[in-house]
Amino acid sequence: MNDLSFSKNNFLQFIISSLKNDTLNHAFILEISNYDFDFKFILNIIKIIHCSNNCSYYDLNCSKCSTCGLIDNFNYSDLYIINPFKDEDDNIISDYSSKSCDIYKEDILDAMSELSNKSLYGKKRILLICHSELLNLYSSNTLLKFLEEPPEDIIIIFLTYNRFCLLDTLLSRCLAFNICDYNNNYEFDELTFKFVDFIISGSLFENYDFILKNIFIDKYVCIEKLREVVLFFIYYINGYINSELYIYNKLLNVKKEKLVDYIDLIGNESSKLSFNINYKLFLDSLFAKI
Repeated sequence: MNDLSFSKNNFLQFIISSLKNDTLNHAFILEISNYDFDFKFILNIIKIIHCSNNCSYYDLNCSKCSTCGLIDNFNYSDLYIINPFKDEDDNIISDYSSKSCDIYKEDILDAMSELSNKSLYGKKRILLICHSELLNLYSSNTLLKFLEEPPEDIIIIFLTYNRFCLLDTLLSRCLAFNICDYNNNYEFDELTFKFVDFIISGSLFENYDFILKNIFIDKYVCIEKLREVVLFFIYYINGYINSELYIYNKLLNVKKEKLVDYIDLIGNESSKLSFNINYKLFLDSLFAKI
């Protein structure tokens, strides 16, 4: 039974068609909404690309080859994963809780060095970059040089909450897909509601001290919270926000075209956080533009 969302099924069919016609692209940007759910889907896509038995999405882990098991256990030599929220012992660090969570140039160079080795399985080697919105300017430019002359046997997959947080030069060299599952099960916190309220009421600077102290406490929380605000507006426009929430009634008088403008502005401006900038100065500029 096909239980994939429309957006995920579209991407799956694109991959299947590309494999059949031997036209698989060398770089993808995948915009996701939830790592817990979407990461497993991406691993299954990688399994399809590498499966020796040409299994369908719903027949993977058939035990006829060892590929799927190796990928599930992160022991597959043709798959290199960069995850800024893992420490040296592969333990997960809470999202946006540490200022050491940038993706650095050295991380990319290490990956490139590893991927320069010949595949043991005769397959395409894959670099999967999680939370790619945390690529800084130097790591982005290192990837850009790679994408300008990509080897035929390497695929790069960028996972991100917001594609517009990546450099335009990276975006232009990749195929981008939105595979988000928008539904009414996502729970936004009270601080997101407050910040949305400040936006639509034009009171961002009036509440500046509160915002810095309680909402955007550092650069990484800022990236995450801005992503969530964009997601909130998308959910509202698509009718997924509970009408009993106080913020719902406040949004009734705001035209959807204005909300789309907020989405574009916040999304595009957020890309600047990939640079080495003072996030408080960034917020000053963003609030003024809003």
